[in-house]
Amino acid sequence: MPRLSRRARMLSVMMPCALTLLIAPARTLLSQPPGSPGAARPNPPQGPPVPTTFEGLFAERDLRARGALQYMQCLQETTQAARNGALGDMSPSWSIACVPQGNEWRGAVVELITKDPGVRVHRQWALRGSGMAVRDRVDTTLVSSVAYAMERGMSVVRPGRGVADFMPIALVHSGYSEVWFLPALGNSARPVVGGDSVIQMKQDGTGELGHAKNTPPIRTLTAPTANVPWTIVSSEERVPLISELIAARRGVAVAGEVRLRTKDYDSVLRRNGAWTHTLRAGAKP
Repeated sequence: MPRLSRRARMLSVMMPCALTLLIAPARTLLSQPPGSPGAARPNPPQGPPVPTTFEGLFAERDLRARGALQYMQCLQETTQAARNGALGDMSPSWSIACVPQGNEWRGAVVELITKDPGVRVHRQWALRGSGMAVRDRVDTTLVSSVAYAMERGMSVVRPGRGVADFMPIALVHSGYSEVWFLPALGNSARPVVGGDSVIQMKQDGTGELGHAKNTPPIRTLTAPTANVPWTIVSSEERVPLISELIAARRGVAVAGEVRLRTKDYDSVLRRNGAWTHTLRAGAKP
């Protein structure tokens, strides 16, 4: 069986995600470690306008959740292909980064180098049909940003120790990038939510700009039952957490309908992938 690097083995166990989407900036970042006296918010790089409506904010966060699930599939399939020998011999110094390319995801097996663009792509696994090894052109600048952001994500202490495994997820934006830490996809009978946190990075993934001050509590949910509507009570007042949205999207395949309830809104997801939102009694729009 071909050898995988230590980083690649960690990826296959922890299922960290390198996710690339153009979305609005996070709003809970600090320029100093949590708890530092006088810690101030950094000036976030310019990006797409931040939505001002509930529907816009919900859609922005759901975009992250959907992309994370797609990346996980890419990572799982690329790792399995490497283990099965479909990608040939693998050097212990190589790692895996997944990026969207056109209408498909690619798992790029890369080596970090000092010359531009910062990576050398040795292998690619395309989620095309049942999956295949390809030699197509790939955006190496994007791959490099993901790979270096993931290096940072793998180097820090993740939340959830003793409770749940967490994964770093690199999101590359126009002008900056983020590394999110979210519960790894584990036993579907014990879905975990909460603990979401973020580091804001330079666009190329090589420098930290700030990080989240607080993280929501980590919780284990009761698993959904086949064809029985499932309710997830969010820890948030208005817009659910990314981890809660991921749980909802996984659970809808089992339950058929998932109600994600914050303090102000009920959001219902059905198998067709569409959300409907209802303002709860007494809440202000």
